[in-house]
Amino acid sequence: MATRSDPTEDGPSDEGVGPRARGVLIAACAANGFVFLDQTASPVTLDALRRDLGSTGSEAHFVIGIYLVVLAAMMPAAARLADRFGRRPLFLFGAALFGTASVACALAPSIEVLLALRAIQGVGAALSVPLSLAVVTSALPSARRGWAVGALAAGGSVFLLVGPVLGGLLVDHAHWRWVFVLPVPLVAAALVMGRTWITDARSPQPPQIDLPGLVLLMLGLAALVQGLLELGYRGLSSGPLALALAGLAALAAFLLVEQRRDDPLIQLRLLRIPAAAGCLLTLFALQFAILALTVEVVLYLQQSLDYGALLAGALLLPTVLGSPLLSVLAGRVADRRGPTLPILTGLGLVTVSLIMVAVFAGRGQIPAMVAALLLFGLARPFVLTPATATAMRAVPAGEHHQISAMTTEARQLGGVLGVAVAGFIVSTVNSAGTSSAGNVEGFQAAILAAAGLCALAWGIGAVLIRRPAESLAADS
Repeated sequence: MATRSDPTEDGPSDEGVGPRARGVLIAACAANGFVFLDQTASPVTLDALRRDLGSTGSEAHFVIGIYLVVLAAMMPAAARLADRFGRRPLFLFGAALFGTASVACALAPSIEVLLALRAIQGVGAALSVPLSLAVVTSALPSARRGWAVGALAAGGSVFLLVGPVLGGLLVDHAHWRWVFVLPVPLVAAALVMGRTWITDARSPQPPQIDLPGLVLLMLGLAALVQGLLELGYRGLSSGPLALALAGLAALAAFLLVEQRRDDPLIQLRLLRIPAAAGCLLTLFALQFAILALTVEVVLYLQQSLDYGALLAGALLLPTVLGSPLLSVLAGRVADRRGPTLPILTGLGLVTVSLIMVAVFAGRGQIPAMVAALLLFGLARPFVLTPATATAMRAVPAGEHHQISAMTTEARQLGGVLGVAVAGFIVSTVNSAGTSSAGNVEGFQAAILAAAGLCALAWGIGAVLIRRPAESLAADS
């Protein structure tokens, strides 16, 4: 199949979107789609694989956690690797690696093998997903960037909707192993469209890969996440506590190393730009809430209320309903009115919806809780799309690769800690509680913690996120 290698062919114009840009957008949506599909389908498997593979509660959580750890740690390196090896080869390699690991996960004979394969999946996702945003924004004019981010989010987010239902259907009526095969058709679409339409681009003088920073970030996150999960299930014992403290020490060392390197893994200096810092914090808090809510709602419904996987997955649908419906609208609103209003309104509604989920769950009012989940799902696109687009606008054009990686990195770090902290809170509160009302206290505490973080991000974002002229100068 011939490859369209001319970067000007059907290139972006202010009047519309050409065929090449549409092809790039489809490839990027497919890449986001296989990650989003895995994100919402895999939590439905946790209770089943725990029983089938004989894993502990912390190991089951780590099936999600290890994937997110590797994804978060590898993502900052994706831009550097793209500069060295080219966007197109790296995008295709990452998608192929994710697909291969997905099939292998379905065949995993033990929890240890499954965890190793989930880590490989994380590498594949980290090499393809950050580049999807970069290739789309570079293929479209700056005036259409908000629309492009919204279209990318909407196209990929369709698979957020089908993930919980398809995952639950397969767990209840086939086997949890089939859930890991679900993303493979999307991987194939990303490979075909990416090979056809994504043009190669690399730096003539590619920067060095920050290996010390990469190792410290990955080890620090892995140790912290597993330490927190083990502390929740085993109590304040010396082993998990030492592991969590070692993770914190490694992350502190990572920050020190990054500040002293000429070419760091993460350009922390971009955090000095107020709008960029505010948007990154907002994305971190939102993804913390999304993963905490996704994992813990499914486990609460299955383990505490004895719901089947299909019903639990179907009740999770409202949390993602707004993404494909409202992402483009949110991008257009941000383009025309500025980002502050949609971001703060969306994040405020997210905070309120989380509090409502906790309150209604405590009262046993599941229909009302589902209505609160719907509010969460409708609000989240008005945070995600404008914050991502505004972070891109806030930095010079030459830093778009870095800020693209950092926006995705902020979300993945939020997701990693959302799984770890929520799991820690649930198991700690439930083990210390005296009520037998379905272990709801731990669930409530975890969701309220996510609400508190979102409220904090709202307050800081209200100060930092603006649309000053110098932020838009990068688009000119």
